[in-house]
Amino acid sequence: MAAGMATDQPIGIGIVRSGHAPLRSLGAAVTACAVALRLAGMGWFDAVCHALSTLSLTGFSTHDANIAWFHSSAIEAVLALFMLSGGCNCMIQCTAGHERSPAAYRQDPEAGAILVLVLASCAGAAVYLALAG
Repeated sequence: MAAGMATDQPIGIGIVRSGHAPLRSLGAAVTACAVALRLAGMGWFDAVCHALSTLSLTGFSTHDANIAWFHSSAIEAVLALFMLSGGCNCMIQCTAGHERSPAAYRQDPEAGAILVLVLASCAGAAVYLALAG
Protein backbone atom coordinates (compact mmCIF):
# COMPACT_ATOMS: atom_id res chain seq x y z
CA MET A 1 0.00 0.00 0.00
CA ALA A 2 1.33 3.43 -0.92
CA ALA A 3 2.19 5.99 1.74
CA GLY A 4 -0.87 7.98 2.76
CA MET A 5 -3.33 5.41 1.42
CA ALA A 6 -5.96 4.52 4.00
CA THR A 7 -7.69 1.74 2.11
CA ASP A 8 -7.13 -1.74 0.72
CA GLN A 9 -9.09 -0.96 -2.45
CA PRO A 10 -7.35 -0.55 -5.78
CA ILE A 11 -6.73 3.04 -6.84
CA GLY A 12 -9.13 2.66 -9.77
CA ILE A 13 -12.10 2.39 -7.41
CA GLY A 14 -11.26 5.76 -5.85
CA ILE A 15 -10.95 7.35 -9.28
CA VAL A 16 -14.32 5.95 -10.35
CA ARG A 17 -15.98 7.14 -7.13
CA SER A 18 -14.50 10.61 -7.45
CA GLY A 19 -15.74 10.75 -11.03
CA HIS A 20 -19.32 10.22 -9.91
CA ALA A 21 -19.56 13.59 -8.13
CA PRO A 22 -19.22 15.74 -11.28
CA LEU A 23 -21.64 13.48 -13.14
CA ARG A 24 -24.22 13.74 -10.36
CA SER A 25 -23.70 17.51 -10.28
CA LEU A 26 -24.17 17.83 -14.04
CA GLY A 27 -27.20 15.54 -13.97
CA ALA A 28 -28.81 17.61 -11.22
CA ALA A 29 -28.06 20.86 -13.06
CA VAL A 30 -29.50 19.55 -16.35
CA THR A 31 -32.60 18.32 -14.54
CA ALA A 32 -33.05 21.64 -12.70
CA CYS A 33 -32.57 23.60 -15.93
CA ALA A 34 -35.02 21.40 -17.87
CA VAL A 35 -37.66 21.69 -15.15
CA ALA A 36 -37.17 25.48 -14.95
CA LEU A 37 -37.49 25.77 -18.73
CA ARG A 38 -40.63 23.62 -18.67
CA LEU A 39 -42.12 25.86 -15.97
CA ALA A 40 -41.18 28.90 -18.06
CA GLY A 41 -43.23 27.57 -20.98
CA MET A 42 -41.16 25.15 -23.08
CA GLY A 43 -42.28 21.64 -23.95
CA TRP A 44 -40.34 18.76 -22.40
CA PHE A 45 -38.37 17.90 -25.56
CA ASP A 46 -37.26 21.49 -26.13
CA ALA A 47 -36.56 21.94 -22.41
CA VAL A 48 -34.25 18.91 -22.21
CA CYS A 49 -32.46 19.75 -25.49
CA HIS A 50 -31.91 23.37 -24.47
CA ALA A 51 -30.86 22.40 -20.93
CA LEU A 52 -28.13 20.13 -22.31
CA SER A 53 -27.03 22.83 -24.75
CA THR A 54 -27.13 25.61 -22.15
CA LEU A 55 -24.98 23.90 -19.55
CA SER A 56 -22.37 22.87 -22.09
CA LEU A 57 -22.42 26.40 -23.56
CA THR A 58 -22.73 25.03 -27.11
CA GLY A 59 -25.68 27.13 -28.27
CA PHE A 60 -27.53 24.46 -30.23
CA SER A 61 -31.29 24.85 -30.56
CA THR A 62 -34.22 22.84 -31.84
CA HIS A 63 -35.49 25.87 -33.81
CA ASP A 64 -33.99 28.01 -36.57
CA ALA A 65 -34.72 31.21 -34.64
CA ASN A 66 -33.08 29.72 -31.53
CA ILE A 67 -34.51 31.12 -28.27
CA ALA A 68 -36.27 33.99 -30.07
CA TRP A 69 -38.73 31.39 -31.38
CA PHE A 70 -40.32 31.14 -27.91
CA HIS A 71 -40.95 34.90 -27.43
CA SER A 72 -40.43 34.54 -23.67
CA SER A 73 -38.31 36.67 -21.37
CA ALA A 74 -38.80 34.06 -18.63
CA ILE A 75 -37.08 31.42 -20.78
CA GLU A 76 -34.27 33.85 -21.58
CA ALA A 77 -33.79 34.59 -17.86
CA VAL A 78 -33.64 30.88 -16.97
CA LEU A 79 -31.09 30.25 -19.72
CA ALA A 80 -28.97 33.25 -18.70
CA LEU A 81 -28.82 32.00 -15.11
CA PHE A 82 -27.83 28.48 -16.12
CA MET A 83 -25.28 29.76 -18.66
CA LEU A 84 -23.58 31.69 -15.85
CA SER A 85 -23.52 28.49 -13.83
CA GLY A 86 -22.22 26.50 -16.82
CA GLY A 87 -19.34 28.94 -17.22
CA CYS A 88 -18.05 28.17 -13.72
CA ASN A 89 -15.57 25.49 -12.78
CA CYS A 90 -17.15 22.05 -12.40
CA MET A 91 -15.70 21.55 -8.93
CA ILE A 92 -17.38 24.75 -7.69
CA GLN A 93 -20.67 23.32 -8.88
CA CYS A 94 -19.93 19.99 -7.18
CA THR A 95 -19.14 21.78 -3.93
CA ALA A 96 -22.26 23.94 -4.13
CA GLY A 97 -24.37 20.86 -4.88
CA HIS A 98 -22.79 18.81 -2.11
CA GLU A 99 -23.28 21.60 0.44
CA ARG A 100 -26.69 22.50 -1.02
CA SER A 101 -25.71 26.14 -0.77
CA PRO A 102 -24.55 28.84 -3.21
CA ALA A 103 -21.80 29.83 -0.75
CA ALA A 104 -19.19 28.07 -2.92
CA TYR A 105 -19.90 30.52 -5.74
CA ARG A 106 -19.54 33.53 -3.43
CA GLN A 107 -16.23 32.29 -2.03
CA ASP A 108 -14.63 31.42 -5.37
CA PRO A 109 -12.62 34.20 -7.10
CA GLU A 110 -13.20 32.64 -10.54
CA ALA A 111 -16.99 32.80 -10.16
CA GLY A 112 -16.70 36.40 -8.96
CA ALA A 113 -14.56 37.30 -11.97
CA ILE A 114 -17.08 35.73 -14.36
CA LEU A 115 -19.92 37.67 -12.74
CA VAL A 116 -17.99 40.96 -12.84
CA LEU A 117 -17.08 40.40 -16.50
CA VAL A 118 -20.68 39.63 -17.46
CA LEU A 119 -22.06 42.63 -15.55
CA ALA A 120 -19.42 44.94 -17.03
CA SER A 121 -20.22 43.66 -20.52
CA CYS A 122 -23.93 44.25 -19.97
CA ALA A 123 -23.28 47.75 -18.65
CA GLY A 124 -21.01 48.52 -21.59
CA ALA A 125 -23.61 47.30 -24.07
CA ALA A 126 -26.33 49.34 -22.34
CA VAL A 127 -24.22 52.50 -22.46
CA TYR A 128 -23.39 51.91 -26.13
CA LEU A 129 -27.04 51.36 -27.03
CA ALA A 130 -28.12 54.43 -25.06
CA LEU A 131 -25.55 56.61 -26.83
CA ALA A 132 -26.26 55.14 -30.26
CA GLY A 133 -29.95 55.94 -29.89
